[in-house]
Amino acid sequence: MARAKSLRVLGIMSGTSADGVTVAGASISGDPEAPRAKYLGFLERSYPAALRRRLLAAAEPGGGSAAEVASLHVELAEFWAAAADRFAGGPRGLARYDLLASHGHTLHHRPPSGGRRGFSLQVGDASTLAERTGLTVVHDFRPRDLALGGQGAPLVPRADLAMFGSRREPRVALNLGGIANLTVLPAVGGPGEVLAFDTGPGNMVMDALALRATRGREAFDRGGKLASSGRPDARLLRGWLRHPFFGKLPPRSTGREDFGEAFARPAVRAVSSGRIRWKDALATAALLTAFSVASGVQAYGISGTRRVIGAGGGMKNRFLVRLLAGLLHPIRLERSEDHGVPGPAREALAFALLGYFTWNGVPGNLPSATGARHAAVLGSLTPGR
Repeated sequence: MARAKSLRVLGIMSGTSADGVTVAGASISGDPEAPRAKYLGFLERSYPAALRRRLLAAAEPGGGSAAEVASLHVELAEFWAAAADRFAGGPRGLARYDLLASHGHTLHHRPPSGGRRGFSLQVGDASTLAERTGLTVVHDFRPRDLALGGQGAPLVPRADLAMFGSRREPRVALNLGGIANLTVLPAVGGPGEVLAFDTGPGNMVMDALALRATRGREAFDRGGKLASSGRPDARLLRGWLRHPFFGKLPPRSTGREDFGEAFARPAVRAVSSGRIRWKDALATAALLTAFSVASGVQAYGISGTRRVIGAGGGMKNRFLVRLLAGLLHPIRLERSEDHGVPGPAREALAFALLGYFTWNGVPGNLPSATGARHAAVLGSLTPGR
């Protein structure tokens, strides 16, 4: 494939919250190793309730037969292709793009441990996407990093550097998705190297509790309203913080395997016994997220860091944002919109940039973030029509 210094790229992201898909467009140009991106809008499309239930069930340990996983592989791609078509305004709009970069939807992620290499499974058929949209698709970003002994995650740090890096100061980029992760960004050209890691649950535990608290009426605690009326429970929080993940040093990554239904059970038991209320469980889950994020910033942020730039669904939770801002002070918690990047589209745009790197033969991983033995070009290409 020929290098191209200017490409219009669609990025597609389906996160571990399994609430829907985001399609974002970008015009990317300049030095392939340090590109500039002009953002062309985004579209969020929620999954139907039945599809979300199937995705969550398939991601739980022991969940999802081979037939179910194969079915989801194709159904998700059809759903995403329809979303891309809607975002672009139909086939003529899609034809104005050169490339589609799809992260896929993670059903299972196990990082390296005890001398064993890790593995990760993303579904969302690239051939279906290529056929329905007509675009060449870049996909399967994680396996190459895993083959090099890395975590296969987080993969957005190189894109974060392009979106949020500053020559004047070190910064931290934060994503509050189902899982929360940080990218520590040194001042461009300054001392230090990019470091990135998962801090623990973002919205995942809160979402699971909100679903139970509302008896299935709400998939998340809208605005943090329920949590804001509760009180965090110290006993529940201490128990959660004993999870082995919180004792690991970066590079580290995690997913629903660590923080899914089983992790939420102590809260469910505490509510069922009458010891606490659902709103107290939600307040505790929000504090767990805020505390683990703030601890990561305090432990690994570069001296002189004055701002954390947040994106993702968790930034819509006012109670969580208030807790996190208080724990981070005097470091400021800002929104990615303040820096020209729509928060809900941040990860989709990051994968658009990763697709641009792949097309141009530029490594997309940062070994300082994932622990891989060396940098490598990520992903596979499925040609369009």
